[in-house]
Amino acid sequence: MIYDSEGLVLRIAAKNFFPHNDYMINPDLKPLLHAVGKVLASDNRIVRIVGHADQTEGQVGAPLDPWMLSAARAKSVVDYWQSTLNFDPKNLEVAGDSHYRQVAASDSSEGRAANRRIEIIVPTNRFQKRPANGAPHP
Repeated sequence: MIYDSEGLVLRIAAKNFFPHNDYMINPDLKPLLHAVGKVLASDNRIVRIVGHADQTEGQVGAPLDPWMLSAARAKSVVDYWQSTLNFDPKNLEVAGDSHYRQVAASDSSEGRAANRRIEIIVPTNRFQKRPANGAPHP
């Protein structure tokens, strides 16, 4: 977990979090996601989930290109949280960064697996609680 210009960032890059070219969450990691989501859902803050791919996944123009795959990974977390925690959808944002923000070299299977990850971000400009009326922060 780090705090940077984006806000509070929790990077989850466990080995085999997502299989190659897939967006289904590894069942072994669902307890971790559940624990994190439970804490975040109990507060009324905006949470952005950003998915990432490795450089060998998908290809531009394919049904599941790297952009779509990374966004689908983020959406799979949102879907899981909404189905298990009743997370308020007004507090969730989904984004995909394709393979353009690598955290490890892609020249090994371990590095590529680390790049298939999600980041959970509580944005700085939205770090305050959402107003009671549900309106977004300015």
